Amino acid sequence: MKLSRQTKQTCLGRLIFTLPVEFNQLLYPVSKDRITNAGIPRIASLDTTFKFGLTKDWKKAEVGIVSLNANLTSFTQTVQAQVAALKMVINDEDKVPMLIEFIKVTPSNYVIKRYSGTRSTGWYATDLHLLRGKTHLIVTSDSLKAVDENFDILQNIMGNTTTIDFNRPIGPGFCLGDALINSNHDYEISDDDYAVVGLEGLNLTVSQTNTESQAEGTLLERLDSRRHEFAPLYKGVQEKVLRRGSTTMAGMQAEEILDYASTEKERYMSFTVETSPGKSPTFQRPIMSVSIDHSVYTLDSSGRRISEIAPSLSEEDALWAFDTIKNSMRLR
Repeated sequence: MKLSRQTKQTCLGRLIFTLPVEFNQLLYPVSKDRITNAGIPRIASLDTTFKFGLTKDWKKAEVGIVSLNANLTSFTQTVQAQVAALKMVINDEDKVPMLIEFIKVTPSNYVIKRYSGTRSTGWYATDLHLLRGKTHLIVTSDSLKAVDENFDILQNIMGNTTTIDFNRPIGPGFCLGDALINSNHDYEISDDDYAVVGLEGLNLTVSQTNTESQAEGTLLERLDSRRHEFAPLYKGVQEKVLRRGSTTMAGMQAEEILDYASTEKERYMSFTVETSPGKSPTFQRPIMSVSIDHSVYTLDSSGRRISEIAPSLSEEDALWAFDTIKNSMRLR
């Protein structure tokens, strides 16, 4: 597959960057095959975590994108479907429906209080459904009490999530689609995936965090440590390293490794760049990483040669896509 070399600008988290037009954010489809611990269909991957407070007893909320192309009708229908599902599923311990309370705050803000799992009576959860522009967000937080002890942070998120006007400078906060979350959280962790239609197995991940727990060793230090620890696994692997070493991204020092690896069974591309802000990352100097991975199998599970190899990006297109994203990264 050949990329068109056309691009688009996107805002994600604290970042603005340029993407090839073929790359689109990967969202969960509503599916009965993906069930939450509440026993209902999963409608979003909770890729972003906000932590509140500076102690080990952090309160936290997890945020996911349900849709980037929602309207008031589809938003309302999705919320109502979740409520209906929770009414149908029974908590195994208390023998009552999973739904505890349903609150319509405004047409674009709903609150669902529920048991957190079908086998749990002590754990409760609250889901916020927010519609901002065309973006439908779900925000989830667990609690040990029937009256959600974390509801204050959810109220803070709901009251401080606005719709972005892309014709004006974007203010402080965390971008997710059309939504801008400017709550009073202290830490954030986000891993967002992008995929390309027609290139199964190719994945772009953009990660950003200001948590110190993820600042242990630079990208290349961790890579070298893993290679030393799992050296036997690398026997028989042929590698082609395109680039390895120091670089910059979003005005910060960074490290990158771009390589291809192949075995008898598969070919694998892995391009990664990660900033190195030191032991105390902040919102203004976070740990950011961009990874493009692509795996193409040449043998099937029985060891037979696959006659029609899946399409993949050329080395030239892969480098162009990676450098386009990396070189455009800037903090808002």
